[in-house]
Amino acid sequence: MTFKKRKRPPALSISNDMRTHVSGMQMKLATERELEDASLAEEVTVVEGRTFALSSKRGNRRFSCEDAYQAAPGLDGDPTRGIFSVFDGHGGREAADYAADNLHDNILREVNDVGSHLDPDEFMKQVKAAMIKGFLATDQEFLSFGDLRGGATATTAYLCKGRIWVANVGDCRAVICQGGQAVALTHDHRPDCAVEREAVERRGGEIVRERVQGILGVSRALGDRELKSYITAEPSVFCGTISESSEFLILGTDGLWDHVDNQEAVEFVRLTLSQKKGIHAACRGLVELARANRSRDDISVLVVELCSYQASGLI
Repeated sequence: MTFKKRKRPPALSISNDMRTHVSGMQMKLATERELEDASLAEEVTVVEGRTFALSSKRGNRRFSCEDAYQAAPGLDGDPTRGIFSVFDGHGGREAADYAADNLHDNILREVNDVGSHLDPDEFMKQVKAAMIKGFLATDQEFLSFGDLRGGATATTAYLCKGRIWVANVGDCRAVICQGGQAVALTHDHRPDCAVEREAVERRGGEIVRERVQGILGVSRALGDRELKSYITAEPSVFCGTISESSEFLILGTDGLWDHVDNQEAVEFVRLTLSQKKGIHAACRGLVELARANRSRDDISVLVVELCSYQASGLI
């Protein structure tokens, strides 16, 4: 189902719509009054579903939030399938909005062409390739619109029948709680990483003050047409299984991860859930923790509980 966009306070440009492929899902959308109150507090909790929640806060150096998100649990009525993303725009929010509107469709179009009859290793490999194709297609589409500017980092998690794939470009990060331990499923694509620096230089670019051409602080991103010769939109992709010890997944923009380390975030969410406060409170609390740790950037946090995505029988 698709939810209509609600009118939002002009100072806060976070998206308040969600596209999902499941009917009858329980969720809570922010009301007009909540959005107005959130605008005053620079925060809005956009949506809470049965297995996930998201909270976002505008950075205090900006007039609008450049983060975006997309969430689709229970794909095609299957509770063991879902896809979730967070996006962090730069140079405006056009690229983040475009990716939020189109990336999932592009990925799922490719994923749905992967045959379920394949052996497990080949299935994992082909879904990984499908996610890469989805990212590259989204990037090419965005660039084909000459009037769209800016870029976006992104992290997308696709869950299917006890397996998980996580693709990322840039420094949005995915961290899974595995038996109480934080395990990063992504690598930040920043120019201070030797591998990323060398890749930029092979394309003819240079790193100045830890930025591509002295401008961009990430080495992979969607969009950024002026720097596309030097960076790529091809994501790194993690593939793994969701076991009984897999508790929850945290997707966050760099406004979170630059100020809260992986284990600290996992322990905070575990404590909040153990106190029966729910994932809504866990997301909001992580945002507030990052702000208390002096994050001045936009902060977006999406937490997915993984119990529903475990499966006893794998393909």
